[in-house]
Amino acid sequence: MAQPVSNSPVSNSESAAFDLAGPIDRAIDEAEHGKVIYLHRRQQQKVAVMPAELAHEALAALEDANDVATMAAADGEPRRPFEDVARELGV
Repeated sequence: MAQPVSNSPVSNSESAAFDLAGPIDRAIDEAEHGKVIYLHRRQQQKVAVMPAELAHEALAALEDANDVATMAAADGEPRRPFEDVARELGV
């Protein structure tokens, strides 16, 4: 009797051997020791696994940079007292 043909490039028996837990666990272990691990697809960096504290610091730095850029863009605009703005907003 003929075996059913699968449209998938990997048959069920082969896919069971394809386990991402090992590489992901190794990347997490490396990140826990302060390393940044880059995951690639088609020879391009797509994802970084890094220590959580480093990610928090990077996001905080981006927020700070955005605040500075916003303030720099506002330079030259007329300034208004906070009380006037608060009154207009009903605060």
